[in-house]
Amino acid sequence: MNAAPILVPDRLHIRHVILFLFLSNSKITEIEERMVEVYKDNAPQRQAISRWVYRFKNNDFSLAEEARSGRPVELDIYRQREVVESDPFQSIRELATVMGSTHSAVERGLGALGKVKKMEDGDHTNCLTLTLSAEWTCHCIF
Repeated sequence: MNAAPILVPDRLHIRHVILFLFLSNSKITEIEERMVEVYKDNAPQRQAISRWVYRFKNNDFSLAEEARSGRPVELDIYRQREVVESDPFQSIRELATVMGSTHSAVERGLGALGKVKKMEDGDHTNCLTLTLSAEWTCHCIF
């Protein structure tokens, strides 16, 4: 038996599913359980589900996000890959500056690209190893 492919849904898809389940008279806990069952680790948090259900209960069926002030948290993952590959020795702070994004958004993007942080054996206080790919590892001394 083949395992079902894992879908990594985008935000709009998630909103459509929440709206569908809301219109099917599902409660927040039922929506959350169903989303976790289907999307596993890619399911939205209960707080996000609650926020959308609240909007729907108030007859706001727009699935668009409201504009927010501050830096955008969206990140072009393909551009980030190019920036990282062009200079694998950049710090996350430097990447955030180059990308015009936040530290946490860049960190999440690195995780999505499979770029993980790991500590070296030995002196863990002054050395951080960032595995950028099978070919390169960046050792940052701070």
